[in-house]
Amino acid sequence: MSTPIDTSKLNNQARNLLLYFETACTDYGGKFDNIRTNSGDFAIASRWKQSNFIDFGRLPSGYVFNTKKTKSPKNASHWVTLSEEAWITAHKLRRERYARLRKRVDAIFEEC
Repeated sequence: MSTPIDTSKLNNQARNLLLYFETACTDYGGKFDNIRTNSGDFAIASRWKQSNFIDFGRLPSGYVFNTKKTKSPKNASHWVTLSEEAWITAHKLRRERYARLRKRVDAIFEEC
């Protein structure tokens, strides 16, 4: 069982990382390329792993994905699995993001 995370206490880096991990899971089966992450991201991921919010690790060396043959990031180096709580939190973040962006669209309609 994972530890619940209060989305209002997540900073932008943590929010972006969770959404990146969610995308990696839904689009690439959990594989991701560490070139898109930094040491701060790995520190957050390590804390999340300790609390069972996510699980992640490094793929075996030599296991490199070819984007022409699979729908995977080229040179994927790591894998991630989200807990049920992480999936729920990511969905909540997506909905919050939609609400923020939708305000901009609504403003366009008000101008017309």
